[in-house]
Amino acid sequence: MSDTINKKEQLKTIKNGKGIQYILDEAYKILGNPIALFDIYYNLIAHVDGVVTDDPLWNELITTKCFSQETKDFFKAEGFIEAVSNSTDAMPNGDIVALLQSDKLKYDRFNGTIFDKDNIRLANINVTACNKPFEDGDAELTKEICKILLVEIEKSECYSGLDIAYQETLLGVLIRGEPMDRYCEIQIRVSDIYRGLKRNIYVAVVNISHDKRDYSQLVYYRDLFKQTQNEYKYYIYADYILILISTDNLKLRTGNDLYKLIELFAKNNMLVGVSRNFENLFELHKYYTEAVDALHYGMESNDGQRLFFCDDMLDLLLED
Repeated sequence: MSDTINKKEQLKTIKNGKGIQYILDEAYKILGNPIALFDIYYNLIAHVDGVVTDDPLWNELITTKCFSQETKDFFKAEGFIEAVSNSTDAMPNGDIVALLQSDKLKYDRFNGTIFDKDNIRLANINVTACNKPFEDGDAELTKEICKILLVEIEKSECYSGLDIAYQETLLGVLIRGEPMDRYCEIQIRVSDIYRGLKRNIYVAVVNISHDKRDYSQLVYYRDLFKQTQNEYKYYIYADYILILISTDNLKLRTGNDLYKLIELFAKNNMLVGVSRNFENLFELHKYYTEAVDALHYGMESNDGQRLFFCDDMLDLLLED
């Protein structure tokens, strides 16, 4: 226990303002095992450099800059994702540090989750016990490292890089209709999404129509959409690309408002459902559901169209 206290005192000497890489390198000297920082979608942000290990998962993340879909499926099958979720109550203040063990892992690892002040998940760190077995107190030390990294993340360019992941997390909260009292100042945070939107908002959900819709493909097309027509906002949610379309017009004009994207939809065999217009993002659950229903209705009708509008779907249902 005295060794843990000693190491906690050493962690206090790590200064913020010198960058994420500095913090990881200094924490590595204290903890004794390599540390990697990655976002909520398993994309690598930073890692302890110069460490050579024989751990397949560490090497995959460092080499490819992201865990593969196969690895993500492994995490799910082994119950690691559930273990992280169920560890919420194990640590005070919402901090999560989960010990991941399996006979299919070469080495044990700690997964530490970094939350902002509103309890929104920003990133994760992974500590791999490839240099030496974990010791009593290493979970607590991992938690302390998460706290140090949070301060640095919020002050660095990395925070803006995590912004889209943060907004996707926040949109997920709105889409699922979770109780707002769980998130302090959530209205202020939603204002980040409102910024740049015009009065009339539409939700479009894009089915990229591929057999394997892994995250890397969704990211590719999300970024391609943004490059093609950058006045809208693009996110990933539930295997769809979600587009927040906004216009000053009361009715969406396909030829003017979507003309650049329509070519991409056709070229890449994509199908799209579009909600009715609305103004309040706190009603996103309702209008996201409309867009998904319009997409499913259009897929079933199979009439050669690419875009399916909720208004058109409702008109057809009334005629029936």
